[in-house]
Amino acid sequence: MTPQQAIERARYAQGVLDDDLFKEAVAKAHERLLQDWASTRPEETVRRETLWAERAGIERIAAYLRSVVADGAMAASVIANKQG
Repeated sequence: MTPQQAIERARYAQGVLDDDLFKEAVAKAHERLLQDWASTRPEETVRRETLWAERAGIERIAAYLRSVVADGAMAASVIANKQG
């Protein structure tokens, strides 16, 4: 991938992270999973672990998008250093 491609991907990823609907979806999913987790019975260990894993999976998506943004910033820095 070229630095320019990394920058373009970063812009797109940042747009997703900044998107109100994406933010709402993540917040609602986290909220619902936490509610479901809190409403489990003590013997529902597997259910709680599954819900917690689902919540972690959602965060992994956001973390990946943040890493794409960071890669783009690094690529922009490389381009700036070559030009400057």
